[in-house]
Amino acid sequence: MNGVAALAALFDALPPPPPSPPDLSCRDTSRSPGKCRAARLSNCTVPHTRAVCAKSCGLCSALVVPVQVATLIDGRLPIPQAADKVFVEVGSSDRNTLDLELLPNHAGAFLVSCEPLVDKYSRAISRRAPQEQVFDLHEPLGQHHSRGIILPIAIAPRPASATRFDSGSDSGGAQVAPLSGGAQTLKVGGSAGCSSLMDVHLGRQRRRRSTSVKAANDTRAPAAFGPWCDHIAEQRSVRYLAAKLTLTLALTPTLTLTLTQGGLRGGAGWRRAGRPQGGSGGGGGGT
Repeated sequence: MNGVAALAALFDALPPPPPSPPDLSCRDTSRSPGKCRAARLSNCTVPHTRAVCAKSCGLCSALVVPVQVATLIDGRLPIPQAADKVFVEVGSSDRNTLDLELLPNHAGAFLVSCEPLVDKYSRAISRRAPQEQVFDLHEPLGQHHSRGIILPIAIAPRPASATRFDSGSDSGGAQVAPLSGGAQTLKVGGSAGCSSLMDVHLGRQRRRRSTSVKAANDTRAPAAFGPWCDHIAEQRSVRYLAAKLTLTLALTPTLTLTLTQGGLRGGAGWRRAGRPQGGSGGGGGGT
């Protein structure tokens, strides 16, 4: 058997790749885009049209399940008193995460991560311990690290409404802290790090096209940036906290608090008195 035949036999012995998961996002499935465009101009009462033109007919909504994601003690996250500093990670996604790349270098630190994409959040939760060690056993709520908590929320610059503490029967009499502003729409990018509560800035696209034209005539022109963030793969309803409230949940008078955005790609810090410590803004999901 020659080398080519041996290589072909090796590939034939490999298992087939797993099938692509079905696309369960809200979309039009009609093979005729014109049909769904026409549906927007008329009513969508025909059952078949409703079935294949769900997005165009405005039939998409969100199934939102309120669940407890962390425990608060006296209105704050239960950060151990032995912690000498707290890192707050905004939009952790699943690359360059602080639980893997920063905490090992800070033995006394505690990490509070925020990640509104539930698929990335679930990846983080599963990193706390190997599956064989915790199979069918109780695990601590919200911990993705022995010195860290992750919250499935987005961070907004300011609240849309005041946050209050309620005592409801659904919680068994425990105090429940509703998230300020409730839900917002997260634009999920094809690259998770592009996901944001903000809209895609079309002016940036125009400037990039202009820059590309200049670059064709001038090799010294700066390279165009960010085309991978133009595409919105999906829109999801997510809960959010105002940045100030997030810091309040994590801050105690004796701790140094450092805020990072998008993993290790940038951020700013706050010390005891709340003075800016420095740093530059960085990109990250869920901001």
